[in-house]
Amino acid sequence: MLPVVEIAPDNFDLVAQIADRVERKRNQDDHEFDRMRLMIDIISAVEADPKINLKTLLSFPDGSFFHDVAGIQKHIDRETGKMTDCFVPRCTREVEMTTCKTCSEEMPKGGQYGTCCSASCWRQAYVY
Repeated sequence: MLPVVEIAPDNFDLVAQIADRVERKRNQDDHEFDRMRLMIDIISAVEADPKINLKTLLSFPDGSFFHDVAGIQKHIDRETGKMTDCFVPRCTREVEMTTCKTCSEEMPKGGQYGTCCSASCWRQAYVY
């Protein structure tokens, strides 16, 4: 039986966007995907640790994004919502945000691609 969790409407929209992103990637890789389990895990983790910043998580490039999502699913104690094995999602850290010069999306400052929010945006911004 799934636990009862509560979440603010704004955060629910962010959790749904996170699940959409994971679902798109999983479908490309032909992996099974339990959308509801993922959403409940993320909501439970946010309830247990309010420092988890869903906007930051969603803005991360794929490497950090999937590190946090997979880590939350692997290390969450589903009874308490707390992380086990000393796992700390990267999105709990205070991150200064900036705007991508190419697509105008909000992104973590000094991110993996320097001035852009994602690898595809980075490829559009620079000529090889």
